[in-house]
Amino acid sequence: MRRSNNKILIIVLVVLLGGFVLTRVFRAPSLERNIEEDLLTLDTAQVSAIHITPAVDNKAEIKLIRSGVDWKVQYRGRTARVEMNQLNSALGSISEIHADRILTRKKEKWTDYNVDTTGTHVTVILNQDTQKEFWVGKLSGSGNCIRIEGEDDVYEVKEALERNFNKNFSAWRDKSFISVQPESVSKIAFQYPGDSSFVVVQSGGKWELEDVKADSSKVQTYLNRLRSRNLSEFADDFKPSAQASHILKLSNDSSLAITVQGWKMEDDKWVLASSLQDSVYFSSSDATMIRELFAGKKWFLSN
Repeated sequence: MRRSNNKILIIVLVVLLGGFVLTRVFRAPSLERNIEEDLLTLDTAQVSAIHITPAVDNKAEIKLIRSGVDWKVQYRGRTARVEMNQLNSALGSISEIHADRILTRKKEKWTDYNVDTTGTHVTVILNQDTQKEFWVGKLSGSGNCIRIEGEDDVYEVKEALERNFNKNFSAWRDKSFISVQPESVSKIAFQYPGDSSFVVVQSGGKWELEDVKADSSKVQTYLNRLRSRNLSEFADDFKPSAQASHILKLSNDSSLAITVQGWKMEDDKWVLASSLQDSVYFSSSDATMIRELFAGKKWFLSN
């Protein structure tokens, strides 16, 4: 009886041991957590270009290209200044990419995580033409899916790769429209249709409008609104066929600070441009912003 019990115990032990070994060999990769692996480490100071084919925007390639200390973004024959906050965020997310866990080791599972042609393809070009390529997939829990080009493994990482790379051309562009230091402005000139043009001038520390005392607090409020303003919609297809109907010029005794031009279009839409970015046209339907930008005489006078 005792021998029979011992045989049973040995058989049970062998079965348990075999099950443990099989589990370790064939366990799902998605259960492998806390892996210690650096997928990518880059010296971002050596990055000379980033080529991106985002999952959005018809899969057209976007190129971010360094030129000295400046960066340009190129897309379908168009070139524009890069918004540096967007670029720095993207560079920061790829300086070190650490794997949190493996999601799959199977190539046939790539589509499930959008790390094949359904995802965002990123090529980072370093000095001396060294390239690093990877695919950014969908969000996974609190992280992002990533696959290094040439490898089968798909990882989950904490870096915000999808947010930083899966976006269209406009998202990368510099959206600066106006940037003014109010204290440096001593003259505000408005050129409007008909005889509605006027000038507000600072003289002896006081503001005047056509030899009439202007409300200094209102002038200051107006200039403060122009301290920094961005616009997010571009009008790249606009070709001015005539001078702008509304022109604003801010200047001081020695130089012109900024010029703003406005063309009123149909359906209360406006096309706007400023000397801050030459040959860049913005689109706006914000009636409040237009009223604040192209103010009338009454605004600057005391009630």
